[in-house]
Amino acid sequence: MKTLKTLLSTILLVALLVVLGMTTALAADDNTITISSETSGHTYQAYQVFAGTFTVSSGNLSNITWGSGVNGTNLLAAIKANATYGSSFSSCVTAADVAQVISTSYPADTAFANALAKLVSANLTATHTDSGAPSGTYTYTISNLSDGYYFVNEASLGTTPDNAYTKFLLQVVDNVTVSAKTDKPAIALKVLENNDGTYKNTWNDAADYSIRTAVPYRIVSIVPDMTYYDTYYYQMTDTISSGSTFNASSVKVYYVNSAGAMYDIETSTSTGAGGTELTSGYTVSPTAGGFTLTFSDLSNTSGVPALGGGYLVVEYTATLNSNASVQVPATPGNATEVYLTYSNNPNNADGSGTGVTPKDEVVVYTFRLTINKVDNSTPAVPLTGATFALFTDLTNVTTAAADPATAANFATALTFTGSAGSYTRSTSGDYMLSGTAGGVYTIDGLDQGTYYLVEISAPAGYNRLITPVSVVIDPTYHDGTQSSAYVDGHVPDATGDQLITVTANGGTALDVVNQAGATLPETGGMGTKLFTIGGLSLMLIAVIVVFLRKKNSADKD
Repeated sequence: MKTLKTLLSTILLVALLVVLGMTTALAADDNTITISSETSGHTYQAYQVFAGTFTVSSGNLSNITWGSGVNGTNLLAAIKANATYGSSFSSCVTAADVAQVISTSYPADTAFANALAKLVSANLTATHTDSGAPSGTYTYTISNLSDGYYFVNEASLGTTPDNAYTKFLLQVVDNVTVSAKTDKPAIALKVLENNDGTYKNTWNDAADYSIRTAVPYRIVSIVPDMTYYDTYYYQMTDTISSGSTFNASSVKVYYVNSAGAMYDIETSTSTGAGGTELTSGYTVSPTAGGFTLTFSDLSNTSGVPALGGGYLVVEYTATLNSNASVQVPATPGNATEVYLTYSNNPNNADGSGTGVTPKDEVVVYTFRLTINKVDNSTPAVPLTGATFALFTDLTNVTTAAADPATAANFATALTFTGSAGSYTRSTSGDYMLSGTAGGVYTIDGLDQGTYYLVEISAPAGYNRLITPVSVVIDPTYHDGTQSSAYVDGHVPDATGDQLITVTANGGTALDVVNQAGATLPETGGMGTKLFTIGGLSLMLIAVIVVFLRKKNSADKD
């Protein structure tokens, strides 16, 4: 048996039309059809199309009449009216006539078998025999069947939405066993990590980014064998969190002609997983919460073989916006999920009847950095009035720290929106961060990595820091496990691949300390102020003495 995701490459088995003759025959009403399926929830029904009697000596079904499961008159009319095969049956009057044409002209013609099965399905009576509950591993048995030629229909799939109907079966009754491969699609979603030390540039189930960054996503699904479908509906529904904005122009669709493991396609480092880009055959429709990508008929899409066997890969981006959930204690990340709606009934010519896969989900995180501005006393006292800038690289950090008055030194500083100590990462804001009265700065929307804090101005009465402060934002994730060659085992709304914790500054509070300014004495011990006052006094006395002498001289004269 193939695994769940490779079932898509082999759509439901069609039993070939069997020649109306058997080498052995059992007693009437003692025949069985055993159907070996690959999933649960099925109910099969057998309708007798032709009744008759097996003759052991000749190995033929003789005395053929219309069976109890069909309206023979209407079925004969429908066969004659068929545009492709009707002319072969133009002279037929009885069930035996029809059986003879089938036996001589179409003994092993799959296309005719498909056409006949659909004609039969439209002309059934209420008389049938059910399989009942399965025995063993998805094995269904229809028992107590009279000799004849039977049409086997699937009556129900149970309540599971992710399931597919079995192709109609046509079978001459003996004790026969047929395989009904109810293949189901599967779909996976990945997100590209951009700077993690271990997972950089790899596709994962969790990643972290700065707000205002375009985050790359990849959807992978297997292309089914669609040869037994007249049309094959295939729609991906992608729901993005309110903290991300879908970039409709970024969508690219590829077909990957590969029989390799789905997991290898999901994690391929090549653009489009190395596939060929498709430029038509589908529509992308933005929705309030994401988008849908729809193939109205995947079986007739240029570049996608009807036999299937490969993969569809969809790549797009969504930009983290100011509504993004910022990772602080007890807050979730920003989830994106996808599911597939697919044709699941090959017996419907109009393509109606769909199944729905379970959702797959990835999570994107963004982080908060908190800074406390304090003095060097014990206990520390919060300070207000300082301004900062934040860098992610060392290009201008040292120069900016040495000369904060020159704006050009801050060309590579990060920009933010906000005020009074509360800021969010932005690509078109201001680089200068000012604090609150409590000396607390919160900076939201940061990616993991190393940051450099430069003090532009210090609080009044304190010395400015001339050395940049470095801080590391370091998240820790659960490691996902690959449960098979096709399934990575990711259950993001439980524990797999989710964030465990994130630390900044090694998990300790980031306190940026300023020293108070000092009055520095000069040589002479008394200080310049005292000498200045003394000098001014002497000058004043000298002026008074000169004035008095001149006045006395004038009086003598």
